[in-house]
Amino acid sequence: MTEETAITSMPQYPLDRPDRPDRPDRPDRPDRRCIIGVDTHKDIHVAVAIDQLGVRLEELHVPTTTAGYTRLRRWANELGSVEAFGVEGTGSYGAGLARYLTSFGDRVVEINRPDRATRHRLGKSDPIDAEMAARSVLAGVATGQPKHGNGKVEMVRMLKMAKDSGALGPHPVAQPDEGLVGHCPQ
Repeated sequence: MTEETAITSMPQYPLDRPDRPDRPDRPDRPDRRCIIGVDTHKDIHVAVAIDQLGVRLEELHVPTTTAGYTRLRRWANELGSVEAFGVEGTGSYGAGLARYLTSFGDRVVEINRPDRATRHRLGKSDPIDAEMAARSVLAGVATGQPKHGNGKVEMVRMLKMAKDSGALGPHPVAQPDEGLVGHCPQ
């Protein structure tokens, strides 16, 4: 199954939810399993939750801070049992979130950027990207594990980024490399 097929074949926005008409977005059902898709950016992460049937539940925007990560995790657990977080950019802007979630034992799946045909057909917006991330986890299209962001490989990568930016040249740059900031632990 391709990513595009997985995304377009899932149901969206049911008209009636007999489980709780007063709060259709949060039924008191212990059997609800959720998958959270997250589109990551420098300052704000956008998350969309879907249930095990692919029904879109809610959307949340949080800052890229520990308080924001805590809010996102609490929100996700209020919706039901979280099976996985599908996070875009676990090697860049999503690195801090991925480390935060894995520190609690949550399953984090690395999401690749959607292919161009899908993005062109569905449009480009942060909520759509987050929903597509969740749907690709649900369909089994995305299965990658995020990089740990520590150890020798990460140390060499940071040195290479510093070298490439000119920070290790004959006249070191006084300001830290902007690209490294997104990778620092919170």
